[in-house]
Amino acid sequence: MTPEDLINKGFFPKELPSCFFTELLGANFNSISTELTNNSSSAQLQFENQASNFTNPTPQQVHEEKIRLRQIFKNRLDYSECAQFSIPKPGLARNIIKISNPLHQGKISEVIASNYTDIESIFEKSTFSTTKPIIEQEVGQGKRAVKHDNYGHFKESCVVNSFKFSIQLKTDISKFYPSIYTHSIPWVTFGGKKKYKRNRALNQNDSQKVTSIYGDDIDNRLMWCQNQQTMGIPIGPDTSFIVAEVIACHIDELLEKRLKTKKIDHLVFRYYDDYAMYFHSELDAQIALTELKSILNEYEKYPNESVLRLALNKFNFVRVEKHNWDFFESLIFRLCLTDSGSLQKIAKLLISYKGLVNKNQLKSFCSELIHRHCEKKNDYELTWSLWLLNEFNIQPKKEIFEMVLESKCTCACIIALDLLSRNNSIKNFDYSLFSSVLSTKNLNTKSWLLVYETVFKGWVPSVQSTIILDHFYFGLLNSKSVHFYDSSRKLEPLKTNRSNLEKIDRKVQQIFDYVSKNKNLKGEIESEVNNLHSNLNLLSFKQITDRKKVQDKLTESDSQIKNLLDKVSSMQKDLKKFEKRKPFFVVERRLEELEVLTSKEIETETKQDKELLYDPKYDE
Repeated sequence: MTPEDLINKGFFPKELPSCFFTELLGANFNSISTELTNNSSSAQLQFENQASNFTNPTPQQVHEEKIRLRQIFKNRLDYSECAQFSIPKPGLARNIIKISNPLHQGKISEVIASNYTDIESIFEKSTFSTTKPIIEQEVGQGKRAVKHDNYGHFKESCVVNSFKFSIQLKTDISKFYPSIYTHSIPWVTFGGKKKYKRNRALNQNDSQKVTSIYGDDIDNRLMWCQNQQTMGIPIGPDTSFIVAEVIACHIDELLEKRLKTKKIDHLVFRYYDDYAMYFHSELDAQIALTELKSILNEYEKYPNESVLRLALNKFNFVRVEKHNWDFFESLIFRLCLTDSGSLQKIAKLLISYKGLVNKNQLKSFCSELIHRHCEKKNDYELTWSLWLLNEFNIQPKKEIFEMVLESKCTCACIIALDLLSRNNSIKNFDYSLFSSVLSTKNLNTKSWLLVYETVFKGWVPSVQSTIILDHFYFGLLNSKSVHFYDSSRKLEPLKTNRSNLEKIDRKVQQIFDYVSKNKNLKGEIESEVNNLHSNLNLLSFKQITDRKKVQDKLTESDSQIKNLLDKVSSMQKDLKKFEKRKPFFVVERRLEELEVLTSKEIETETKQDKELLYDPKYDE
């Protein structure tokens, strides 16, 4: 892992439209970091020398002004605030996700990337976690720097493995990210709170004292990007997901040790901050909950997507027919007014069926959303509404621009200013209320992205570029032509997906891994599974260009799956104890899923020349 990975794919929150990006910062990260290190002293001296710009200053005035300017320069490099982006949750609640200042997000990325091997060793100490970060190898829109097993894996693990326990305890860590105490990070990375504090109490000259602790660096840099706050970490960047998982895995480790000490038989799985725990008695469950609360208090922590949004996912795989579009469009607009959190999914659908969208209705829909959410400063709704207007080349009324700019919601204002810069019908727009936010000092506040993009793009008349140039770090970004908004970056439409080969490959790999690790299965069905694995892996299909050969290979494998299913089912029936039957039950279930996928792919191959299975495009 490199800092560039975390910046390119893991910096901005996934809830932002595609027009917001960080690849230019990632591409220039090394040169910016080098100049920041090598030139900050001379830049500070040059900044201090402005003290002599007074008319006939006295030496004392120059001295005092230099001290003031020196502190301003240092503060700009040491402290900042995150831009905020409010997103809706199911119901009335909202989450505040953060967009860190790039100066300090870069520093956090550096320390995590350079110590990632040690961080991974902390993940390995947890036997409970199903969300351990995995470095993402794939590239493309929507890919992050790290990923993890999905929620389905968590649920399946709970169902398949909990058969012998009669009591289930479900709990979560309330407000997990906002309640993380940043000073607990070095405690965890150093091996525990007591060990860390003993080391800290040692004299500086003591040979046993460890002076370089990377957890301290993470702690400091998280505070730097939150104006020295020690409670909570930003929701949004992948670095925060990694830090949260470090703490959660350590909590898992401590909880497991306490349960073993008390000789409590248990089974525990964790997905982010959600725990599913299984015990033989209610007393054991109560003890476990008490221990978990105790651990969270020691680390100074204080302790579901809507059905409508899930329904929208179905249209990723089903084509909306042209004659049904008007009805469908009205339904999704009404849905979004009821559940605005579905707006990102609806945007994807609208882009995929762009040629059918009624622009007048879309304009009315977006205007209605903006009117409903502007006073509350709900960033998500304002931003995505304006993005849709921009994407469909629709100019809103003047009052919409005035409302949005008055809200000062960062991402929404950026898109509004871009739209306004291309509006030929609005003359002499009054920027006076908005212009007050455009200052050098605000490059270190939650308005940093709004100030930088507005000045860099020159959207507001008479605003001087010195607002950026007077700030050493953002001046460096400007010199490299780094920016964070580009309206030409499009959201990818839904892709035509005619193949199940990738799903087949993943399912075969899942079966192969499970059998390889289970001693009860290795000698029984290992050779058959190995044969399936070699026949059905994605690489073996990529090497075949003849469609008939693909069909033959699938048909042969389908027969193998059926034979193996019969064998596993027969072997399972011969075993009386469920604990011994369980591995065969798991394999049988996954083989059934694989059989369904293979049958679909065989059917798909026969239809390839006859019809499109899914395609949002229409013949005109």
